[in-house]
Amino acid sequence: FLLNNCCKQMWKITLFVGILALLGSAEIVPKGCDPDHPHFSIGDINLTSSNYRGFLRRHKFFIVGLSDSKCEHCCTTENMLFNAKEKISHFKIKGRKIPIARIDVAKPTKFLEKHISWIKSISPPKLGVFVGGRYTFYNSWAHFPLFLHFVNKALNPIVELNTQEDIDAFLNSTGEYMEKTKLLTGAEEYTTIGNHMIPPIQTRTIFFAADPSEFSDELKEYKIAGEDLAYRDNIRLGVCKQKKLISQLKAKKGAKWFPKYSSSSLLIKRGEEEEIFDVSSEDTVYSKYIA
Repeated sequence: FLLNNCCKQMWKITLFVGILALLGSAEIVPKGCDPDHPHFSIGDINLTSSNYRGFLRRHKFFIVGLSDSKCEHCCTTENMLFNAKEKISHFKIKGRKIPIARIDVAKPTKFLEKHISWIKSISPPKLGVFVGGRYTFYNSWAHFPLFLHFVNKALNPIVELNTQEDIDAFLNSTGEYMEKTKLLTGAEEYTTIGNHMIPPIQTRTIFFAADPSEFSDELKEYKIAGEDLAYRDNIRLGVCKQKKLISQLKAKKGAKWFPKYSSSSLLIKRGEEEEIFDVSSEDTVYSKYIA
């Protein structure tokens, strides 16, 4: 009896040790991470002091993945980066694909302090883009279609509206506006954001420039506002430069869309509310009015 009982105990101990061994040999994947895409596995270059300047000379636009190699849960953005790499592989800028650059904040180097000192105010993991000589970061859900549209807005901060149909679709806040950019339409199928992800209050703006040459500086500032506001899911900026169409719209909409003595204006539509801004004024910090 004692021998039989002893054998049973030894069997239990052996089984327990075996289970522990299996658990110990298996890689424990942090919650929200993809075992197929380990930390820092997605990217074309790790930015350092030796390659940073040369990389910026070659690439005026790139996706950046900011992370911390000492942070277990920071691998949660790898799947988003993988999807980005797959979805934008068709798109090129001056013959080059959009690269994905990685920055590891776990290593406090002179490179970080000198070139991107702002990094201290960013909590990893963080995704963003480098555009217009500066970084803009994505601040929305871990939902890839939203990130793809963020990249599209950074690349194409202003939507060109050339027809009445374009304007009607753009201002329709009840549905998703289908972008016609090369980034979004060049893939195998158009990637929609999905109505369930669209905020209930949306802001759409249209810069009506009957004479674009007269407002060249203002249009440049408007483009910068579009780049700065790319992170906002609920904001999209458009422009109409079609003189004949603008003339027809002014005759139809009058003071609702245009100042009395001008055929150029900035229409801001939030939900169902509309207001206009006089683009001939000296104040061109459009982002503060739009946001």
